Amino acid sequence: NIHNKGVVNMRILITAGGTLEKIDDVRNIKNSSTGRLGKIIADKIPGEHIVDYIHGQSSLLPKRSVNLYEIEGVQDLDDMVVSLLDKNKYDVVIFAMAVSDYMIQSVTSYEHLANNLENKDDILHRLMDYKEDLDRNQKIRSNHDHLAVLMKKAPKVIGRIKEKQPDTTLVGFKLLVDVETQDLVNEAQKLIHKNKADYVLANDLTSIKGDNHTGYLIDKTGIVSTKHTKQDIAQEI
Repeated sequence: NIHNKGVVNMRILITAGGTLEKIDDVRNIKNSSTGRLGKIIADKIPGEHIVDYIHGQSSLLPKRSVNLYEIEGVQDLDDMVVSLLDKNKYDVVIFAMAVSDYMIQSVTSYEHLANNLENKDDILHRLMDYKEDLDRNQKIRSNHDHLAVLMKKAPKVIGRIKEKQPDTTLVGFKLLVDVETQDLVNEAQKLIHKNKADYVLANDLTSIKGDNHTGYLIDKTGIVSTKHTKQDIAQEI
């Protein structure tokens, strides 16, 4: 709990909202997170503390005074997190942003791809090395019958935090869909172990409707508390 951390003036880093991966200049693949929970958490933090707030495009923003840092894709997020961790010492990092697991590597038309494939059984290997033929810095014309969008695994940005600042208190988030509570606990504890997080707020998408939001605050021992609204979750963190 921020109130009990024993530091008079803390610096807190919050990530909120979702990332966006561009297909071209007008099309994109976007995470649907609004950043509402991150906003509420920021607004709950007492005014004497400094808050650096990394957010996705069109995310909701806090009412309190914060330092705003807007990002677009996962690579932008990774660069921004590393930059801020190098520049500032954080007492708490609350990693609430919904981050894409994949980044777009290349875009091409199926027709162009098929014409350049000698061995169609080797399509995945060829796709990995394929140079895109469409200009993604402008709107791709709609005269292609099919588009091939190859995505690659994105970096796990949350893993940077304890590597760079092992003494910070790290709160991660885990979202699953329609699973048992114990499955949420198990996955949250995997996240804790992998990223050396202190806590994970685990939730199920089926329990989120507006401000009604069942969340389990979990540490390495199990469930610390259970809350049922975004306001209560934010207050607990």
